[in-house]
Amino acid sequence: PKNGDLEFDENVDGDDATGNADNLIQFVKTHAGKQPLFLYMAGHEPHDPQFATDEFYAMYQPSGMTVPVNFLPYHPFNNGAMTEPDEWRTLPWPRTKEDLQGKLARYYASTSYWDAQVGRLVEALKQAGQFDNTIFIVAGDNGLSLGEHGLLGKQNLYEHGGMHVPLIFAGPGIPKGDSKTFAYLMDIYPTLCELTGTGIPKKLDAKSLVPVITGKSAKVRDHMFNSYKECQRSIRDERWKMIRYPLINKTQLFDLQADPHEMTDVSEKPEHAGRIQELLAVLQSHQKQFGDKTPVLVVNPADPAWSPDMVSKTQGGKNSKLQCHTTN
Repeated sequence: PKNGDLEFDENVDGDDATGNADNLIQFVKTHAGKQPLFLYMAGHEPHDPQFATDEFYAMYQPSGMTVPVNFLPYHPFNNGAMTEPDEWRTLPWPRTKEDLQGKLARYYASTSYWDAQVGRLVEALKQAGQFDNTIFIVAGDNGLSLGEHGLLGKQNLYEHGGMHVPLIFAGPGIPKGDSKTFAYLMDIYPTLCELTGTGIPKKLDAKSLVPVITGKSAKVRDHMFNSYKECQRSIRDERWKMIRYPLINKTQLFDLQADPHEMTDVSEKPEHAGRIQELLAVLQSHQKQFGDKTPVLVVNPADPAWSPDMVSKTQGGKNSKLQCHTTN
């Protein structure tokens, strides 16, 4: 891992995906076939500033990029993270479709650049005779908004924002297919243990996804709980999703079957009052399970209104934390 000091046999410091791949390929050439290998390739791409080489930038033209259907020039309220660097450092407000198309082109170029380096590593494993004996896992560490709801970056809990990440398993004993089951990144650990015949510690919040991968079970969880700092919490089941913004005393409710892009908040409709209370209870149960002591209710909540002036007046958001009193 880049800039990591962990207990691996060898740590490398690649400046980009090429550097990571170069070092890992050399590691494979040196060690493959001698003992079991665990390789961790943590490239910076496609994180901002979405680096790639000219070859990959040329693959994507901004004019050909499709802007998300839930694109907005501004987010409609202060979600507690509007002055995070991802929101003000890369594109100005109001967001424009032209600006977003440029950023999307860079994002896809950077992703393709990273993918090509992964391909080099895969080829090295084939050359070393280890491809058919290797389990591959591809994952992202967080989701990313690219104009959805007027947001950029990871600091939100919308489905196509900070919450949804890629997760791919491939290798011996893993059938082709896909699943929409709920999973946390921490589930990779027990899943990999089970796939390799390694014992799984008993005291884990994480769950093995092998029953889903092999088709023996459709799911391992009924709900998905997510959080961002002290300002956002969410809970969802297979249909309904509630996002709670404690610091401004705001709730959103989305019917993901009818509204997968979360464009219509139905939290104010009287017929959903009971559902919100049920989801709130499930959310608080998950908070207890994971040791999250952040209150979901406040007294004297902060003003939900915001404007881009908040960023400039606080010098990039350094002093813009929402202030309120909390209560359990």
